[in-house]
Amino acid sequence: MKKLNLLILAALFAFTGCGKKADDVNVELVTVENEVKTVGSTQAYFECEFQYLNEITKALLVYCEDDQLKYAQTSKLELVDGKWITQMNYLEKKTKYYYRYEFYNGYNLMWTEIFNFTTTDQQDKPTVETVAASNITMTSASVECNVTNDGGSFVTERGICYSKFENPSLSDSVRYAGTGIGRYTCEMTNLTNATTYYIRAFATNSEGTSFGDVITVRTVEHPMLPTVTTDEVSDITLNTAVCGGNVINDGFATITERGICYATHEEPTVFDYKVPGGEGMGLFQCRMSGLETLTTYYVRAYARNSEGYAYGNEVSFVTADETFLPEVITHEVTDFNHFYAIGSGEVVSNGGLDIIERGICWSTSPNPTTTGNKLTAGTGMGEFECRISYLFGNTTYYVRAFAANEAGMKYGNEVTFTTSPHPNTAPEGSIPSLFSISDNQQVFFSQGNLQYQASSNTWRFAEHQYDFVGGTNAWSQEEFGNVYAGGVRCSNNSISPTYSGWIDLFGWATSGWNNNNHYYHPYDYESTGWTVDGYGYGYWDGEYANYSMTGDQINCDWGVYNAISNGGNQAGVWRTLSRDEWDFVLQYRINATYKRSRASVNGNQGFVLLPDAWIMPSGLTFTANAADYETNSYDLTQWSQMENSGAVFFPLAGSRQVEEGYPRFYADGSGYWSSSRYSLSDYSSNGDAFQAYFDQFAANYIAMRSSGLPVRLVQNY
Repeated sequence: MKKLNLLILAALFAFTGCGKKADDVNVELVTVENEVKTVGSTQAYFECEFQYLNEITKALLVYCEDDQLKYAQTSKLELVDGKWITQMNYLEKKTKYYYRYEFYNGYNLMWTEIFNFTTTDQQDKPTVETVAASNITMTSASVECNVTNDGGSFVTERGICYSKFENPSLSDSVRYAGTGIGRYTCEMTNLTNATTYYIRAFATNSEGTSFGDVITVRTVEHPMLPTVTTDEVSDITLNTAVCGGNVINDGFATITERGICYATHEEPTVFDYKVPGGEGMGLFQCRMSGLETLTTYYVRAYARNSEGYAYGNEVSFVTADETFLPEVITHEVTDFNHFYAIGSGEVVSNGGLDIIERGICWSTSPNPTTTGNKLTAGTGMGEFECRISYLFGNTTYYVRAFAANEAGMKYGNEVTFTTSPHPNTAPEGSIPSLFSISDNQQVFFSQGNLQYQASSNTWRFAEHQYDFVGGTNAWSQEEFGNVYAGGVRCSNNSISPTYSGWIDLFGWATSGWNNNNHYYHPYDYESTGWTVDGYGYGYWDGEYANYSMTGDQINCDWGVYNAISNGGNQAGVWRTLSRDEWDFVLQYRINATYKRSRASVNGNQGFVLLPDAWIMPSGLTFTANAADYETNSYDLTQWSQMENSGAVFFPLAGSRQVEEGYPRFYADGSGYWSSSRYSLSDYSSNGDAFQAYFDQFAANYIAMRSSGLPVRLVQNY
């Protein structure tokens, strides 16, 4: 069991390789509410509610047999429908465990008092409840269930069975939902409308299968009107304005039309003025034109399905009065190349009112507006300029300056320029697209995660972006990964100096260069390079312990020290991004928040980043910042189109920890190493380094350097 001093925040959040934010922290005693606790013989399920719900960046349940929790294990708490839930497996039978909840919000560590529970020692079938059905549509429904007792042995199957007749059994329709005790949800699909279904939960262990009570569900008979909301009006000028909406429910029928309608009277309909905004669910935006100056208009979004039109809430606005609008001039674009340009303008009149916004807007089509690409340049009269970045090579752009006061917005004259051609092609082993990591530097990402074969001392990039080695998950014993060597599945559990398979989880700075530390080989996993101080911190030994992978320590970087066989086969070509560079590409480049999301590729979960210059392939969609991995789901053909357009995919490759002297693989890690070290000067801890933590799309999280995390290299442009 890995030792963990829970009085020290850094040790706590480094335990499973998960991120912790590198700020000074305070400890606060807190309470949880509505705790639900289900305890079996070898498993336990917990759920609770916590008052700081939306501020938590990391949550754990810490437990062990010691009532002081000095040497404990952790179980990650997941936020599901407002409740923090977790499940612990492989507990000892008839054993008393002590535990507490721990929450971290980036500034404060909050934990509860210590509680306890005792596992059972019985042998019987499990106990399961059919709790309730929800989200009932014409063809689907969700059913919540709960295994409240494992009966003394591991629950190997659980789910629901359902039928149009009473007392459904496993010979009827079945939906499976994993293993273990606790709550779970099953989705029923392809149902018949206006039909009653009988449903009950089931759970199986070594003693047999037991069932919950039967509940009934009746599917919806026919479609209903959709539900749509109206946005606030923006970009108001003398005779134009922009408004949109969001279709949040299709009423169980296809949305064939959506848009906005407007009039000079209240409650406008599509029989007044309307502007269509496409089809389907989701957000949309429309531009109204031909409006009268200084006139009040009323606007509602609308959506149409087979049942008719539905309208959103009503908003109103007043068009501008030309008398008080500002005057602005657009200057010619200067100092441009394939990537950036300098646009400028001048506010020559404020119209008698203060200038509250000014700047530049641009597009590849004439008459650009501020609803598209724009940069602001402060307020007030006079000249201003903006650096326009992330442009396409050999492309004509249209540019207008703009200025706004309380009366409205005014655009300047339109100018054009054409960027220079892209100067070279992508390097070997890279994705052919550019990503900004600072205001003046772009990089190519490698074609996949870094992999290493110890027996041949060979480094390579994964063949596909979605490939990862994985291993046997320490919690569930499931196998993860899709990389093979000689027909044998590779595993990060099997690392050694002679291992003939591939690995892709590495301790920090383990390029193979001897940096005067014990722990520098790519196959190292023991804590031989560590010393524990009086505060319980582990720190890197050796003269160069407190350095990042820069300067004299640059050879610690995997890409700098090693030749990558399918990446040019030359040392010094590739490198690892620093913490600041990861943060820039994830958070601070232009439109960064619209170019990142969770996704699935070929069934593998992970995260997508879109390049600076992005054109969506025809027929495909991308939803930024999706809360799940299913919204953006691509098969191999679809992903080939995304990749050819420059999209980069980071698979959930997991993490590796050392417990009882052996490497353990955990499948839920979303961190990738940076080249930047982290040190807590208060405790002289050199035991941590920064990671790009994709679950939060930020690089201000850290992990123990002995943790095994994936590596994605870049090459400077």
